[in-house]
Amino acid sequence: MKQNTSKGIFFDLGGTLTTANPSVTEQIVQTLADFGHPLPHHEVAHALDSRAPQFEDPRNSGWTLTHERSYAFWTHYYDSVLAELGISSAERGDIVLRIYGRLSQPQGYGLYPDVIPVLERLAGEGYTLALISNWEAWGAELVEYLGISRYFPTQVLSGCVGVEKPDPEIFRMALAQADMPADQVLFIGDIVQLDIEPAEAVGMHAVLIDRHAERSNTDPSRIRSLHELHDHEFLRH
Repeated sequence: MKQNTSKGIFFDLGGTLTTANPSVTEQIVQTLADFGHPLPHHEVAHALDSRAPQFEDPRNSGWTLTHERSYAFWTHYYDSVLAELGISSAERGDIVLRIYGRLSQPQGYGLYPDVIPVLERLAGEGYTLALISNWEAWGAELVEYLGISRYFPTQVLSGCVGVEKPDPEIFRMALAQADMPADQVLFIGDIVQLDIEPAEAVGMHAVLIDRHAERSNTDPSRIRSLHELHDHEFLRH
């Protein structure tokens, strides 16, 4: 039953609503096997983990803003992962391009199982829903492919607007487009520095989704599933 509410629920996209499907690890394992390099899943996962700090390097900011910068970032990242796995430089080029091709199109991604039920419930209860995401411009095509565009009349993607999180301006853009005051919005994201801190800085409420239990189980500021939103105090008052 639709309720009258003046509140909004804004979401991050990657790691919050969608993830690579199959996983990034599995897609790289499959690609390496196609090129004659059958490696165990755990070795590829370890190499990905060891290169993950590249995402936190401030020198790498802005890579979602243009196709050229995105291509340069991702191909360098995948090349460094393959180097860690001992793949020769002579072989890495073609493998990198195959991996990049798999993970830079909507067909490489899927929704977490809790997404549609929760969005359906929130929309039915009259909440204003919006997306704020660091994603290349093709993220708009991804949202269509995933079948969730109907829930999000406001979609603010960094590759479309030219601003990346944690810049508070991207949050203000979404608030302006949705015509919502910050203190009436709850933002859900999966990275403290990119999602939670800047959302709170502009006056939003915020909650961290920690799908893989990477934070303490006693941390009250995070949820494991979107289903837990139903009990969040923001929605109960």
